[in-house]
Amino acid sequence: MVSKPPLDPRNDGSEDGMTSEPISKAISDVVIRAIAEKKGCEPANLTPPLYDVLDPDALDAMYGRSSPRTVFEYAGYQVTIHPNESITVIDTSR
Repeated sequence: MVSKPPLDPRNDGSEDGMTSEPISKAISDVVIRAIAEKKGCEPANLTPPLYDVLDPDALDAMYGRSSPRTVFEYAGYQVTIHPNESITVIDTSR
């Protein structure tokens, strides 16, 4: 399988605050890095930790076997993981 190069997880400049990044490693890590970048903090400083919201191992296992569309809320953002192996992060406080 050919992996896609990672894109910069920072805001792409759109007014809606969306960010997309190909999944090139564990999806839970990609989600954590994207949210940390949006919040302007280190991934280790995110509160609550992702594991308080969902099971990161289960998320990684699910995307290791298939490519569903998954939507959940985490740290004030709506996270959508798309079947095309990208994520969208939208600030829900707007």
